Amino acid sequence: MVAEGAGNMGRRLAWALADRVNRVRILCLPGDASARSLQGGNLKVAFGDITRVNTLSGSMRGVKIVWHLAAILIAPGRPEVLRAFNSEGTRNLVAGFLTLPGNAKAYGKTYSFTGGEILSLREMAAELLSHRCRPKPMLGVPAWPGVLHGSRHKDGTARKGGMPLYKIIAGRTLTWMENLCFGLDMTDYHSGFLIHSKRALRSIPFERLSAYFDFDLEAITTARALGLHISEVGIPTRFAGEKNHLNPIRCGFRTLRVMARYRMGRYSAP
Repeated sequence: MVAEGAGNMGRRLAWALADRVNRVRILCLPGDASARSLQGGNLKVAFGDITRVNTLSGSMRGVKIVWHLAAILIAPGRPEVLRAFNSEGTRNLVAGFLTLPGNAKAYGKTYSFTGGEILSLREMAAELLSHRCRPKPMLGVPAWPGVLHGSRHKDGTARKGGMPLYKIIAGRTLTWMENLCFGLDMTDYHSGFLIHSKRALRSIPFERLSAYFDFDLEAITTARALGLHISEVGIPTRFAGEKNHLNPIRCGFRTLRVMARYRMGRYSAP
Protein backbone atom coordinates (compact mmCIF):
# COMPACT_ATOMS: atom_id res chain seq x y z
CA MET A 1 0.00 0.00 0.00
CA VAL A 2 1.19 3.48 -0.89
CA ALA A 3 -0.05 6.06 1.60
CA GLU A 4 -0.89 9.34 -0.13
CA GLY A 5 -0.82 7.72 -3.55
CA ALA A 6 -2.72 10.61 -5.12
CA GLY A 7 0.27 12.94 -4.76
CA ASN A 8 2.91 13.26 -7.45
CA MET A 9 5.47 11.18 -5.56
CA GLY A 10 3.02 8.51 -4.44
CA ARG A 11 1.44 8.21 -7.88
CA ARG A 12 4.79 7.61 -9.55
CA LEU A 13 5.82 5.05 -6.93
CA ALA A 14 2.49 3.21 -7.28
CA TRP A 15 2.90 2.98 -11.04
CA ALA A 16 6.47 1.70 -10.66
CA LEU A 17 5.39 -0.94 -8.14
CA ALA A 18 2.45 -2.01 -10.32
CA ASP A 19 4.97 -3.17 -12.93
CA ARG A 20 6.49 -5.58 -10.40
CA VAL A 21 3.69 -6.93 -8.21
CA ASN A 22 0.15 -8.16 -8.78
CA ARG A 23 -1.69 -5.71 -6.55
CA VAL A 24 -0.91 -2.23 -5.32
CA ARG A 25 -3.29 -0.40 -3.01
CA ILE A 26 -3.33 3.40 -3.02
CA LEU A 27 -4.54 5.23 0.07
CA CYS A 28 -6.44 8.40 -0.80
CA LEU A 29 -8.32 10.90 1.31
CA PRO A 30 -12.10 10.40 1.33
CA GLY A 31 -13.63 12.51 -1.42
CA ASP A 32 -10.38 12.89 -3.36
CA ALA A 33 -11.47 13.73 -6.92
CA SER A 34 -8.29 12.28 -8.43
CA ALA A 35 -8.85 8.81 -6.95
CA ARG A 36 -10.94 7.58 -9.88
CA SER A 37 -8.12 8.22 -12.35
CA LEU A 38 -5.79 6.00 -10.31
CA GLN A 39 -8.03 2.93 -10.29
CA GLY A 40 -7.36 0.22 -12.83
CA GLY A 41 -5.14 -2.72 -13.69
CA ASN A 42 -3.02 -3.69 -10.68
CA LEU A 43 -3.95 -0.49 -8.85
CA LYS A 44 -6.78 -0.38 -6.35
CA VAL A 45 -7.87 2.72 -4.43
CA ALA A 46 -8.71 2.62 -0.72
CA PHE A 47 -9.90 5.60 1.29
CA GLY A 48 -8.61 6.70 4.65
CA ASP A 49 -7.26 9.68 6.55
CA ILE A 50 -3.99 9.16 8.42
CA THR A 51 -4.98 11.87 10.90
CA ARG A 52 -8.00 9.75 11.90
CA VAL A 53 -6.85 6.32 13.00
CA ASN A 54 -10.36 4.84 12.93
CA THR A 55 -10.48 5.26 9.13
CA LEU A 56 -7.38 3.14 8.48
CA SER A 57 -8.19 -0.38 9.67
CA GLY A 58 -10.36 -1.33 6.70
CA SER A 59 -8.13 0.26 4.11
CA MET A 60 -5.02 -1.56 5.42
CA ARG A 61 -6.56 -5.02 5.71
CA GLY A 62 -4.51 -7.64 3.84
CA VAL A 63 -1.56 -5.30 3.19
CA LYS A 64 1.96 -6.77 3.39
CA ILE A 65 4.14 -3.68 2.79
CA VAL A 66 3.33 -0.05 3.57
CA TRP A 67 5.10 2.84 1.83
CA HIS A 68 4.48 6.01 3.76
CA LEU A 69 4.81 9.12 1.59
CA ALA A 70 2.05 11.23 3.12
CA ALA A 71 3.49 14.46 4.46
CA ILE A 72 2.97 18.21 4.51
CA LEU A 73 6.24 20.02 3.89
CA ILE A 74 5.15 23.64 4.20
CA ALA A 75 2.36 25.17 6.30
CA PRO A 76 3.37 28.77 7.17
CA GLY A 77 2.02 29.82 10.55
CA ARG A 78 0.17 26.53 11.05
CA PRO A 79 2.40 24.24 13.14
CA GLU A 80 -0.67 22.32 14.30
CA VAL A 81 -1.22 21.13 10.71
CA LEU A 82 2.33 19.83 10.45
CA ARG A 83 2.01 18.14 13.83
CA ALA A 84 -1.35 16.53 13.05
CA PHE A 85 -0.38 15.26 9.60
CA ASN A 86 3.31 14.46 9.94
CA SER A 87 3.68 13.39 13.58
CA GLU A 88 0.25 12.10 14.57
CA GLY A 89 -0.40 10.81 11.05
CA THR A 90 2.80 8.80 11.08
CA ARG A 91 1.97 7.42 14.53
CA ASN A 92 -1.51 6.39 13.33
CA LEU A 93 -0.21 4.69 10.20
CA VAL A 94 2.43 2.78 12.15
CA ALA A 95 -0.17 1.75 14.73
CA GLY A 96 -2.43 0.49 11.95
CA PHE A 97 0.43 -1.44 10.37
CA LEU A 98 1.31 -3.11 13.67
CA THR A 99 -2.23 -4.50 13.98
CA LEU A 100 -1.90 -6.38 10.68
CA PRO A 101 -1.40 -10.17 10.72
CA GLY A 102 2.04 -11.75 10.82
CA ASN A 103 2.39 -11.89 7.02
CA ALA A 104 2.73 -8.09 6.92
CA LYS A 105 6.42 -7.63 6.19
CA ALA A 106 7.66 -4.07 6.34
CA TYR A 107 6.97 -0.38 6.69
CA GLY A 108 9.00 2.04 4.58
CA LYS A 109 9.34 5.78 4.85
CA THR A 110 11.72 8.36 3.43
CA TYR A 111 13.08 10.88 5.92
CA SER A 112 14.77 13.06 3.30
CA PHE A 113 13.80 14.47 -0.06
CA THR A 114 16.14 14.36 -3.05
CA GLY A 115 15.85 14.39 -6.82
CA GLY A 116 16.23 10.62 -7.11
CA GLU A 117 13.83 9.58 -4.38
CA ILE A 118 11.20 7.82 -6.52
CA LEU A 119 13.82 5.67 -8.21
CA SER A 120 15.35 4.89 -4.83
CA LEU A 121 12.03 3.87 -3.29
CA ARG A 122 11.22 1.70 -6.29
CA GLU A 123 14.56 -0.12 -6.11
CA MET A 124 14.24 -0.65 -2.36
CA ALA A 125 10.73 -2.04 -2.88
CA ALA A 126 12.00 -4.41 -5.56
CA GLU A 127 14.76 -5.58 -3.23
CA LEU A 128 12.30 -6.21 -0.42
CA LEU A 129 9.77 -7.99 -2.62
CA SER A 130 12.41 -10.25 -4.14
CA HIS A 131 13.57 -11.28 -0.62
CA ARG A 132 17.16 -10.39 -1.55
CA CYS A 133 17.26 -7.99 1.38
CA ARG A 134 18.07 -10.86 3.73
CA PRO A 135 21.83 -11.24 3.27
CA LYS A 136 24.18 -13.03 5.63
CA PRO A 137 24.28 -11.44 9.09
CA MET A 138 26.71 -8.55 9.55
CA LEU A 139 29.40 -9.21 12.14
CA GLY A 140 27.23 -11.51 14.18
CA VAL A 141 24.07 -9.39 14.11
CA PRO A 142 20.97 -11.63 14.00
CA ALA A 143 19.25 -12.04 10.63
CA TRP A 144 16.15 -10.16 9.45
CA PRO A 145 13.76 -8.79 10.68
CA GLY A 146 15.33 -5.42 11.29
CA VAL A 147 16.16 -2.29 9.31
CA LEU A 148 17.06 -1.96 5.63
CA HIS A 149 18.85 1.23 4.60
CA GLY A 150 19.19 2.63 1.08
CA SER A 151 22.85 3.35 0.31
CA ARG A 152 24.00 5.97 -2.20
CA HIS A 153 27.55 4.58 -2.20
CA LYS A 154 27.15 0.80 -2.26
CA ASP A 155 26.95 0.58 -6.07
CA GLY A 156 28.81 3.76 -6.86
CA THR A 157 25.66 5.64 -7.84
CA ALA A 158 26.51 8.73 -5.78
CA ARG A 159 29.40 9.71 -8.04
CA LYS A 160 27.56 8.67 -11.20
CA GLY A 161 24.56 10.72 -10.08
CA GLY A 162 26.56 13.91 -9.71
CA MET A 163 27.36 14.01 -5.98
CA PRO A 164 30.24 16.48 -5.49
CA LEU A 165 33.57 14.83 -4.77
CA TYR A 166 34.04 16.67 -1.48
CA LYS A 167 30.74 15.25 -0.23
CA ILE A 168 31.78 11.75 -1.22
CA ILE A 169 35.11 12.07 0.62
CA ALA A 170 33.47 13.59 3.71
CA GLY A 171 30.73 10.96 3.67
CA ARG A 172 33.15 8.06 3.40
CA THR A 173 35.27 9.43 6.21
CA LEU A 174 32.23 9.78 8.44
CA THR A 175 30.99 6.32 7.48
CA TRP A 176 34.41 4.84 8.36
CA MET A 177 34.14 6.40 11.81
CA GLU A 178 30.55 5.19 12.25
CA ASN A 179 31.46 1.63 11.25
CA LEU A 180 34.23 1.61 13.84
CA CYS A 181 31.82 2.90 16.47
CA PHE A 182 28.85 0.65 15.70
CA GLY A 183 30.73 -2.48 14.61
CA LEU A 184 28.99 -2.61 11.23
CA ASP A 185 30.16 -2.64 7.63
CA MET A 186 27.87 -0.08 5.98
CA THR A 187 28.68 2.19 3.04
CA ASP A 188 26.17 4.92 3.96
CA TYR A 189 24.17 5.98 7.01
CA HIS A 190 22.53 9.20 5.89
CA SER A 191 20.36 8.74 2.79
CA GLY A 192 17.15 8.90 4.84
CA PHE A 193 15.64 5.87 3.07
CA LEU A 194 14.70 3.21 5.62
CA ILE A 195 12.52 0.12 5.69
CA HIS A 196 11.46 -1.16 9.12
CA SER A 197 10.19 -4.62 9.95
CA LYS A 198 7.29 -4.98 12.36
CA ARG A 199 9.70 -6.11 15.04
CA ALA A 200 11.79 -2.97 14.54
CA LEU A 201 8.74 -0.73 14.73
CA ARG A 202 7.74 -2.33 18.01
CA SER A 203 11.25 -2.22 19.46
CA ILE A 204 12.62 1.22 18.53
CA PRO A 205 11.29 4.07 20.72
CA PHE A 206 10.91 6.56 17.87
CA GLU A 207 9.28 9.16 20.09
CA ARG A 208 12.59 9.50 21.98
CA LEU A 209 14.68 10.08 18.86
CA SER A 210 15.85 13.36 17.41
CA ALA A 211 13.51 15.69 15.53
CA TYR A 212 16.46 16.91 13.42
CA PHE A 213 18.14 15.31 10.39
CA ASP A 214 19.95 12.75 12.55
CA PHE A 215 16.67 10.95 13.26
CA ASP A 216 17.48 8.26 10.69
CA LEU A 217 20.97 7.71 12.13
CA GLU A 218 19.48 7.35 15.61
CA ALA A 219 16.98 4.82 14.24
CA ILE A 220 19.84 2.73 12.83
CA THR A 221 21.90 3.18 16.00
CA THR A 222 19.03 2.11 18.23
CA ALA A 223 18.35 -0.95 16.05
CA ARG A 224 22.01 -1.90 16.43
CA ALA A 225 21.91 -1.43 20.19
CA LEU A 226 18.80 -3.61 20.43
CA GLY A 227 20.38 -6.43 18.40
CA LEU A 228 18.21 -6.04 15.30
CA HIS A 229 19.67 -6.95 11.93
CA ILE A 230 20.78 -3.95 9.86
CA SER A 231 21.42 -4.23 6.15
CA GLU A 232 21.65 -1.97 3.12
CA VAL A 233 20.85 -2.00 -0.58
CA GLY A 234 22.26 0.27 -3.25
CA ILE A 235 19.87 2.91 -4.54
CA PRO A 236 20.00 5.20 -7.58
CA THR A 237 21.20 8.68 -6.72
CA ARG A 238 20.75 11.88 -8.66
CA PHE A 239 21.91 15.36 -7.70
CA ALA A 240 19.99 17.96 -9.66
CA GLY A 241 21.12 21.19 -8.03
CA GLU A 242 18.67 21.11 -5.12
CA LYS A 243 19.41 23.63 -2.40
CA ASN A 244 20.72 22.08 0.82
CA HIS A 245 19.49 23.83 3.96
CA LEU A 246 21.52 21.72 6.40
CA ASN A 247 24.48 23.24 8.22
CA PRO A 248 27.36 20.78 7.59
CA ILE A 249 29.20 21.74 10.77
CA ARG A 250 26.11 21.26 12.91
CA CYS A 251 25.36 17.98 11.13
CA GLY A 252 28.86 16.71 11.77
CA PHE A 253 28.77 17.51 15.47
CA ARG A 254 25.33 15.94 15.88
CA THR A 255 26.59 12.78 14.18
CA LEU A 256 29.55 12.66 16.57
CA ARG A 257 27.10 13.14 19.44
CA VAL A 258 25.07 10.11 18.31
CA MET A 259 28.25 8.01 18.22
CA ALA A 260 29.24 9.16 21.69
CA ARG A 261 25.76 8.43 23.06
CA TYR A 262 25.88 4.95 21.53
CA ARG A 263 29.19 4.20 23.21
CA MET A 264 27.68 5.33 26.52
CA GLY A 265 24.78 2.90 26.09
CA ARG A 266 22.11 5.57 25.65
CA TYR A 267 20.31 3.69 22.86
CA SER A 268 20.10 0.33 24.60
CA ALA A 269 16.85 -0.98 26.05
CA PRO A 270 16.05 0.63 29.44
